[in-house]
Amino acid sequence: MPIIFVHGVAVRDDAAFGGISAFLRQYVAPKLRPGDPEAVGVYAAFWGTDAVTFAWGGRSRPRTAVLHKGAADTSTVDQALMLSQFGAALSTLPHVSPASGNARPMGPSASDATRVAAGTSISAMSRDQRIDLVALALAASAFETTDDRPVPLDEDLARRIIEADRAVDAGTDSVAKLIDTVRAPGDGALAKGGSGWFSDLRDTLSEAVSRVGDAPGFVLTRALEELRVPLNNGITRFVGDVFVYLSRRGGELQSGAALPEIGTIPRDFLDVLVKAQREHPDEKTVVLTHSMGGQIVYDAVTRFLPDYPEFANTRPIDLWCACASQVGLFEEMKLFIRSDRTLAYDARVPHPRIFGRVNRWLNFWDRNDVISYTARPIFADLENDDQEFIGGATLMNAHGAYLVRPSFYRKLADAL
Repeated sequence: MPIIFVHGVAVRDDAAFGGISAFLRQYVAPKLRPGDPEAVGVYAAFWGTDAVTFAWGGRSRPRTAVLHKGAADTSTVDQALMLSQFGAALSTLPHVSPASGNARPMGPSASDATRVAAGTSISAMSRDQRIDLVALALAASAFETTDDRPVPLDEDLARRIIEADRAVDAGTDSVAKLIDTVRAPGDGALAKGGSGWFSDLRDTLSEAVSRVGDAPGFVLTRALEELRVPLNNGITRFVGDVFVYLSRRGGELQSGAALPEIGTIPRDFLDVLVKAQREHPDEKTVVLTHSMGGQIVYDAVTRFLPDYPEFANTRPIDLWCACASQVGLFEEMKLFIRSDRTLAYDARVPHPRIFGRVNRWLNFWDRNDVISYTARPIFADLENDDQEFIGGATLMNAHGAYLVRPSFYRKLADAL
């Protein structure tokens, strides 16, 4: 039984798929093949190389004043969002001093996040809360040992989180012990002041404060300007990838007998679907999408798969799980090839199963993820399949939280 993962915007290499594949094999594959999970095929539909590029390397974005940073083509924004959230997510937990027992609010750094994790008893937490907390702390450690480039969710990090999950089953009662069981040699270098642009920024601003002590507002403005860089890169890539997809996806309904050509981005997914089903004949197909991947699959199951003769022999997708998607929003804006402008307000768009190419569609969204959207008010027959996922991340960083939480993969497994 094949599982196909379709990523979201701003992904320019498939490094993160190693970690996602490990989670899928650990938590989802055993539900598909209880006796032989290794026989489950796990595939990635990678479309990042067909997405937006910048002819001048992002130079239209003004450079920052202190470090002269602009758009960075090496940024993988989905991964950056995924990893930058961890310290802030844990910052809301109380830190209990071993000496006094008094709780104090946490600061936002990953170092503090790891300290609070180290002193936290997990006996009162649910199983999913325990392992999700460990996942946050492990990834926070990985993030803060790097320079300005985010660490991808690679297979090593995912497998260490899975090992911590097993330790929860073994009865380990503190996050510190869990982390120690999976920490690799050299981990834990959480002291601030290492190499990288953040350290350079700190030194530069310290000098600026000493020279312009009577202008703290100026210094703060410059600091915030530097810290805006990842957000600006994210917005640029997000909007750019959406524009490229909409303008080049092909398949627009037109008069005449000839079918329009299929664009490269939907073709990337369709080719993987055909390959996965060919290599796993007569087996059910599961598709997991993140963010923009949901819109790609929606167009595929409503336009390309049912209408193009080359896909006549493909089997329906048995379960499509969309997380952090904008499918509901895109349909409200009538941006899909099959969008019917006469349907609005009290009417509901028919479930995509009417096209015969998907049996069940499960949509997960998070209230803290400001670019994920519910689909139940827009589409029919989603009463039980449009669900909130509480990732515990901050408003700015919740978009990637789904894919590093074992609890999310358990929800997907339960749906099977």
